[in-house]
Amino acid sequence: MNPKDVSVTPTGMRFGVISALLMIVYSLLLYVLDLSMENSLTWIAYIFLWGGLVFGIKTHSEKDLGGYMKYGRGLGIGMFITLIAALINGLYTYAFFAWLDPDMVTLILEQTEENMIDQGQSEAEIEMAMKYTKMMVTPGWMAIWGVLFCGLAGLLGSLVVAAIFQKSGAPAESTQPQEQEQA
Repeated sequence: MNPKDVSVTPTGMRFGVISALLMIVYSLLLYVLDLSMENSLTWIAYIFLWGGLVFGIKTHSEKDLGGYMKYGRGLGIGMFITLIAALINGLYTYAFFAWLDPDMVTLILEQTEENMIDQGQSEAEIEMAMKYTKMMVTPGWMAIWGVLFCGLAGLLGSLVVAAIFQKSGAPAESTQPQEQEQA
């Protein structure tokens, strides 16, 4: 089977959607448990993306390509999975902050200001920082930043996972008769 004839789309879509849904369910769980403001817990969501990368790249290598996959191909499907997951999460982030709980934006701004006060920043520094923070803490910007961070996490994960599952050579290549040199 020629790898160029095998599309990454079915496997990439499946694992991208699964990863995104798991990340969304985890985010909603944190929200319901009133833990969504705990930064250390929110980063755990990326474990679901990395799990999707592992299972997606492994499935593509073993089931779609017969166990042989070059590094670039693994990186490509990993980034496709990431793209799908990041876009779905971006839409969810926008919907969450724009419609589901718009008061969360106010809560984030209040917590940011409290953190600056706790750090001992002057009133002028806080006022200036909050001016810029208010511009960036909107549903649209938060969705954009979410897509970018998900993309970065997916890139890092894809680089590692593709290296783990790469296997050069293909069954068709190893069974072809090789021309022997004639002296």
